[in-house]
Amino acid sequence: MTNKNNTYEKKSIFQLYKIHGTNCFVEVMDAFNIGKVYLHFVEFDPSLQEGSKYTKEIDAYMDIDEFEYLAHNIKFRFIDRDAAKAREMQKQGGYRFCREIYTDLGGTTVEKLARQNRSRADNKPESRQFKIVPGDKYPWIFQAESGAGKMLETGLIAPDGKPDTTIRIPMSDKDFRKLAIAVDNEIQSWKVYNRFVKEREMANRKKNKAV
Repeated sequence: MTNKNNTYEKKSIFQLYKIHGTNCFVEVMDAFNIGKVYLHFVEFDPSLQEGSKYTKEIDAYMDIDEFEYLAHNIKFRFIDRDAAKAREMQKQGGYRFCREIYTDLGGTTVEKLARQNRSRADNKPESRQFKIVPGDKYPWIFQAESGAGKMLETGLIAPDGKPDTTIRIPMSDKDFRKLAIAVDNEIQSWKVYNRFVKEREMANRKKNKAV
């Protein structure tokens, strides 16, 4: 099944892929210069004035190597086995929704929130999670959550209670695979280019020493 009008043209040179749901979208952006893949989740109200349409926003940043790992599992359908297990658990338990089959933790520390003038009223870190959940009407859902967080010993920020904000983007199986392939291709191209630049710089240094 194809989600009608769910892929839109690029609006930024940093936008790698974009998928729309009903009054919502996720765009995957190039943040390679800081070692990240940036996922921008938005819900909007089309009846509002231009510039004020966004009603919810969540930003999720994934390490490049973590996205590569996820893309590999999507492209070669290893993730499908986890989805099948989750759907079986949903059926057996009579649950309304499937559990998530992938989670990436992120967030912002108390100190960084203060520097950005975005401190929470509860003075806690901000937790942000990116999840993949098997859907019903559409086979896949990209889900972002933000809310109060707590620091773990590993340095990660985990959620502390229920999220304040949740955005869910449904997508077809085809778009699910296309997104993974498109973004992974961009990552590999970026790596090749950076390797070329480093090799050229090394060659120039050797040439200058020989002079």
